Amino acid sequence: RMLDAALRIDRSQLDAGLRNSVLRFIAGVATARGRFSDAEPAARELLQSDQTLSEEARFGIRNVLAVAAHERGAHEAAISMWQDLLRDREKIDPGGRGWIERTMAFALLKKGTLTERQQAERALKRSADSFQQAGDRTEAARSLGQLVRVYQHTDAQAALAQYDEVLALMDRKSLLDVNARASVLHSKAQRLLEIGQADRAAQSAQEAVDLRRAIHGAEEELIASLHLVAIAAEQSGDVDAARSAENEARESQEQLKSRYFDFARRAVALLENFNAEEADALDAEARASCPPEHLATLDDVRVFRAEQPSRLSKTE
Repeated sequence: RMLDAALRIDRSQLDAGLRNSVLRFIAGVATARGRFSDAEPAARELLQSDQTLSEEARFGIRNVLAVAAHERGAHEAAISMWQDLLRDREKIDPGGRGWIERTMAFALLKKGTLTERQQAERALKRSADSFQQAGDRTEAARSLGQLVRVYQHTDAQAALAQYDEVLALMDRKSLLDVNARASVLHSKAQRLLEIGQADRAAQSAQEAVDLRRAIHGAEEELIASLHLVAIAAEQSGDVDAARSAENEARESQEQLKSRYFDFARRAVALLENFNAEEADALDAEARASCPPEHLATLDDVRVFRAEQPSRLSKTE
């Protein structure tokens, strides 16, 4: 609401300092909320009008413009802007470089040619190096995990060698993000099935399952890996293992449906009879594990919670 109010301000009536403050607010909040159609014009105007911006701030705003171009489908323009930013890569902090390289890789993959896929592969590896330099091993592992998106377009034999290289690279760099590793193992199992190596596929898929069992909020990915174990085990002739994996997948699906229904029920109950403690608990619990469609309802609860004076009783 504050963002919408700021967008309605007639900036032509403001002095330069106040106008730039409003533009910084719009660009920052709109970017954080993914509203790039609002962030882009504010960021562009801010770059032109605010001569007091630090070099670091200018880098950040130029990155916002690149992301905005990417979001509206102007991938060529976005890639060009990121490449321009990275010419001065030493002026960007390592974490910032990691994000830019990874987002640029996604834009390159949108183009789909072999040349762009090779550029995306190099960008993702540089992203992992930058994140590791920044001390962020989790994001470094995620950048390497995204290499599966590059290799899904290559033939199975080549992809398998590349998946093994990614797993070995994670080991060498001591990158222990289980979600990224599970994603690579799952993709490896899929490619093994393509070339008829069901035994190895079942083993790789089972490794993904073992990792995903320990990840809170990864139930849907766990179910997918369990189905993959079942398919691979059946093709390799291990009927018992196939039946066991399929049964676990079915049970997990039922538990998932039940939990999501419970989230929705609690959210609706809060809107009818507000309780601040329950709202905070539900918000924290859901944001850790709920899919986007449930988060939309919880955003309503969050707004409702913010509007409740703390002095009111439940009945009031």
